[in-house]
Amino acid sequence: MPPLWAAATSSLKSFSTRSGGKTTVASPPEKPRTLPTTGFRTIEIDQPVEEEELPDYQVDRFYPARLGEVLQNRYQIIAKLGFGTSSTSWLARDLKDHQYVTLKLYVHTSLVHRELPVYHHIARRMAESSHRGRGNIRRLLDSFEMTGPQGKHVVLVFEPAQMSLRDMRLVFRRGGFDEDFIRGTIIELLETLDFLHTHGEVVHTDVHPGNLLLGVDDNNLLKPFEEREFSSPVPRKQAWDLLESKKLFTARDEDGDLYDALHLAQLIAALGPPPPEFLARNPERKADFWDEQGKWLGLAPIPPDNRSSGDPLGE
Repeated sequence: MPPLWAAATSSLKSFSTRSGGKTTVASPPEKPRTLPTTGFRTIEIDQPVEEEELPDYQVDRFYPARLGEVLQNRYQIIAKLGFGTSSTSWLARDLKDHQYVTLKLYVHTSLVHRELPVYHHIARRMAESSHRGRGNIRRLLDSFEMTGPQGKHVVLVFEPAQMSLRDMRLVFRRGGFDEDFIRGTIIELLETLDFLHTHGEVVHTDVHPGNLLLGVDDNNLLKPFEEREFSSPVPRKQAWDLLESKKLFTARDEDGDLYDALHLAQLIAALGPPPPEFLARNPERKADFWDEQGKWLGLAPIPPDNRSSGDPLGE
């Protein structure tokens, strides 16, 4: 069995140490990247997606995470990884330590967080033990609270992982795994459970292929995932649409066609005239809508700013 699989399978999640025992010199924090604001398909506000399709979904329970948002002045959200009834998971870039991490954002109504103290307890036991099964346990890197519109949300920071054994079988191995792979997986699973039960004094009561994730030996493997979000952004909903029943900008003419001049006029109504340095970024496009002094040519009338009334601009 290849070493990758021998080091990757676990009862929780398998990881190598972040520094490999080497002394590293601290580097200046990275600057947050600006994610695309165009080039993606907009999902209609009344179309439920992902956690919104759950039977007991309540929008005000979840933290309204945004792609590109930086939490704790450190973790920039890059992509969404998953969701459940009590949390959402996100791939983020740790701007301080220059690596990718996974963020688990709980709903604000999760008053009792059993997962966090369990991870702290296991971390103490891992530091005291040399048991080989401890290397397969997912490590908690950080935790903090975020204040959302409706309350506080606990956030857990983990090292990232690859897909689960269940998903791997569905995608790549419909006929099942070979015998050597299964044998190695079971051995590492039993070693990990032995550490949890005998040294960690924790009983894992939910062992199944969906909870057995492959580790990430090289953090840079996730770089293409980040770049894909810039080159081909995922569909998303507009933040305004999540808070209001009407769209902020209509940007369409009477026939329903996209109308750039109307869109720009609505932006001017909401934000004011664009500064000269902004227009200077694209002189050719500027000439289509503004004169040489930066005055709006009036290809579409600037509507009144009705945001305070909840009405979309242009109506």
